[in-house]
Amino acid sequence: MNKPKRKMVFILFIFTLVAGVGIFSISRKKITSQIIYKENSKKESITNSEGGNIYLEIEFKDIENKNKEELIFEVSMYTHTEDLSRYYELDKFSEIIVDGLHIKNGITWKRSGGGHHVGGILKIKNYYNGSKIVDNNTKEIKLKFKNIGDVKERIHLYKI
Repeated sequence: MNKPKRKMVFILFIFTLVAGVGIFSISRKKITSQIIYKENSKKESITNSEGGNIYLEIEFKDIENKNKEELIFEVSMYTHTEDLSRYYELDKFSEIIVDGLHIKNGITWKRSGGGHHVGGILKIKNYYNGSKIVDNNTKEIKLKFKNIGDVKERIHLYKI
């Protein structure tokens, strides 16, 4: 192949590579900027969400006991492509919403695992400002995660 043809092939290769990366970046941004809203069926304790290359499965432990001392959520987080170490302090990405009350403080996280498979227990005392968070009048609890896998919000709704 002569020199002008090699140069043309090289330029086409570079152009194709740059265009491909640009298209991938645009399509990934569209996928990961969404809000994920997952709702359990009545009395089911497990919800899951997938987006931004990260899968979350959350089990609300002892969902039917409204007189519990703590709200406990068992979290499993999986990926094949992302580094999950930035989510090792999952409590900083979490919020609990009960009857319009947004609670960000007081959530604790005990992590297990690492790498592409992280799990643990997310919990909060069932009292906030001297009142119970969940009582016999509570109908649903939302567990919200912000910016996990570049997904703006994941809301896991539990009907109780």
